[in-house]
Amino acid sequence: SGTPNGASTPHQMFISYPRTPDSAMVGTTGSSDNRTKGRHNTRFLMICEQAKQIGVNISTVSFGLAITSQLKGCATSADQTYSATTSTDLINIFKQIANNIGYLRVAK
Repeated sequence: SGTPNGASTPHQMFISYPRTPDSAMVGTTGSSDNRTKGRHNTRFLMICEQAKQIGVNISTVSFGLAITSQLKGCATSADQTYSATTSTDLINIFKQIANNIGYLRVAK
């Protein structure tokens, strides 16, 4: 099949990778932490690319944090990367995304 780790359907590829424990993602800034973050970022972008290859339209949203290069790289296009600093911003962004999804469904 065209999906990794023996996933039988495309949507299973998103759950077929083990989650990196939070304790391995935060803490000291030693080389071990950097390697773990690097593996996480590589895996994240790989999953994003696989999803885009099968036609999944991806919007990314950061909340209270800077937009990272990984979030930019994961989004289907540059205008599908959003940043919210307040809960009101976040609600408005998700409304905008929902409106775009609705439009895409009608257009097809």
